Amino acid sequence: MKVVGGLILFFMATYVCHSLEVTSHPLPTVDCDIYKKYPVVAIPCPIENIPVCGSDYITYGNKCKLCTEILTEHGKKTPIVTESD
Repeated sequence: MKVVGGLILFFMATYVCHSLEVTSHPLPTVDCDIYKKYPVVAIPCPIENIPVCGSDYITYGNKCKLCTEILTEHGKKTPIVTESD
């Protein structure tokens, strides 16, 4: 009986952990389309300090600077970001 109870507990814990992974929120992405009309070397980024973390684990000064890097690399980097504090 203890074995059955242990197995039930194990499967319930596995189910809860798996369901938490499925319902987690995806990381936000940046829309860089508004910067594509400018040459990459002349994108007018505002002087604002709202840091974002790229999927390459580098913190950029703002979303515009991240998009500049993405467009410079011809989209080789995935524009997944989280805002830093």
